[in-house]
Amino acid sequence: MNSKVKSQVGDVEVGDVEVGDVEVGDVEVGMKRCSKCGEAKSLEDFYKQAASRGGWQSQCKVCTAKRQKEYNKEYSARPEVKKAKQKRSKEYSARPEVKKAREEYNKEYCARPEVKEARKEYRKEYNARPEVKAAQKEYRRKYRTRPEVRDARREYNTVYQKKHCVLPEVKKARKEYYARPEVKAAREEYGKEYYARPEVKAAREEYEEEYRSRPEVKEAKQEYYARPEIKRARAQQRKEHLACPGVKKAVEEYNREYNARPEVKEAQKEYRKEYTARPEVIEAQKEYIKEYRSRPEVKGANREASHRRRALKRGATIEPVDEAAIYTACENHCVYCGDTERLTVDHVIALAVGGPHCQDNLVVACLSCNSSKCAKNVDEWLKTQPESSRRNYAAYKKRKAEAELDD
Repeated sequence: MNSKVKSQVGDVEVGDVEVGDVEVGDVEVGMKRCSKCGEAKSLEDFYKQAASRGGWQSQCKVCTAKRQKEYNKEYSARPEVKKAKQKRSKEYSARPEVKKAREEYNKEYCARPEVKEARKEYRKEYNARPEVKAAQKEYRRKYRTRPEVRDARREYNTVYQKKHCVLPEVKKARKEYYARPEVKAAREEYGKEYYARPEVKAAREEYEEEYRSRPEVKEAKQEYYARPEIKRARAQQRKEHLACPGVKKAVEEYNREYNARPEVKEAQKEYRKEYTARPEVIEAQKEYIKEYRSRPEVKGANREASHRRRALKRGATIEPVDEAAIYTACENHCVYCGDTERLTVDHVIALAVGGPHCQDNLVVACLSCNSSKCAKNVDEWLKTQPESSRRNYAAYKKRKAEAELDD
């Protein structure tokens, strides 16, 4: 059936439609079935195409639009098309007149009140998203750990504080702000969380190690701890700490366990060997020994020990001796010549002839009289000395006898 029908649908002239293109009964006159979706639609839903049978496209406008959209998507995804498009866009955007027009348009567009408000609302909504907050926080953390950023921030803060933070109104405002309870709590919470991060711990340890190895820091530290008031304060602090219950015992146990380690013993032995071999240490030891032996109490102790050794060798009687009392009884004068220089303790009856080493057999004598008398009998020796020596010794014996009677 190839007969043609001419029809009028509303105000649109349908034209010649071949009845053979449709099945009579299924599609009314002025209608056409889409070859893509299979729906019977009005001829207004089809594009005209002179080359097609009947003068209309076989697919409706909706299916044609879908097909064109899919084709455009596939075509735009081709690498060569993308590359050509990017090249054209780059060349176009590089034109001076285009740049100028864009800048003017952007300036005018962004100045619109509704655009400002919309951007503000969008930023507020965008920054409130949890994933955006987390990403921003992570980025800030990584950014601030960069060496160049850290150095730049430190330099800027130093300059800023010197110029701005010295102002009275700024100091007052900072003090009031940081005194707020909520600010204190927030800073404490943030500091606790911040310093617990592994990367922060590692960065702090690395920085502390580098800082302490600086020559100027070492020198300043030595000068600080060498101050007398610091030494006293540290000694007092250590004394108070060790006085706490359990601390002293814990320290002793740890020191005992630590010093018992083989590697510690070996290290201490090597250090002592190296330390005592230093020229300055040897010189300091010599100076100390010289100064120590020149002390009056040390000299007296040495003489006492020497007398005891001599008395033991000769089998003499040995009793406890108070050398200070002997000097007091002799009024710090030689009992023979009365001299007050180069005084020593002399045995009246010499140890060499069996005299005892006791308080009653000891007197104060100058080095000259002691050497001259030696192991001689005191009465025989005084006969060879000036008359003044015999008078002085007699006066000493008289004072001694009176003191014994008073006791």
